[in-house]
Amino acid sequence: MASLFPVSFKHMSMGFILRKALTGAGYSQNIWNPVWLGPLAPKELNELFHEPFELEDIYEEAIDLWETNSRLDPMDKTQIFYIKLYLQNSILTKIDRASMMHSLEVRSPFLDIHLVNLARTIPWTFKYRCFQSKYILKKALSTCLPQKIINRRKHGFGVPVGQWFGEKKLQWSDIKTPMMNSEIPRLYERQHRHLKNDHRLFLWNHWVLSQYLNEHALN
Repeated sequence: MASLFPVSFKHMSMGFILRKALTGAGYSQNIWNPVWLGPLAPKELNELFHEPFELEDIYEEAIDLWETNSRLDPMDKTQIFYIKLYLQNSILTKIDRASMMHSLEVRSPFLDIHLVNLARTIPWTFKYRCFQSKYILKKALSTCLPQKIINRRKHGFGVPVGQWFGEKKLQWSDIKTPMMNSEIPRLYERQHRHLKNDHRLFLWNHWVLSQYLNEHALN
């Protein structure tokens, strides 16, 4: 799904978060998570590529994973989605590739298999409590770490690509192909630059693809 996200909550505007949340809520539960993570909603994909897509074709993996665990609570199914499709197939893959490029070995202590298997047995209500995430972990470490660390907001390794596009630090370029409605990317770029909408995820994906096509002389 997407991009996957060169952003963190620190660089997300509240309008962006609300728009993504409301967009996903307009679809059935089995595709909430991939729609939230994706750079474009199904309707926007249809507009970009001139034709309607079947939701099952776009989100097949996410739908299968959701329905395979149909007896579980939606929160548990959401955790499985992020572990299987986002963490395993995206984040960890990127970390491995980036570290290997610099001859580094990266280890994730919280992904020790024994700890993971233990965490899987704990109901989600103990992990996310009264709108507080990582509840058990924070309680377990409350006597070991200062409160300013325990209560510090989550901070990923995101970069402010939304700001870069707005300031034209990332130069826009068209992708010329009959498969794509070129007016849609231009519209999103203008809306983003003039602060009318936050299209950072789509613009990043479009920019990466355009750079690849230019480099390989396919554009």
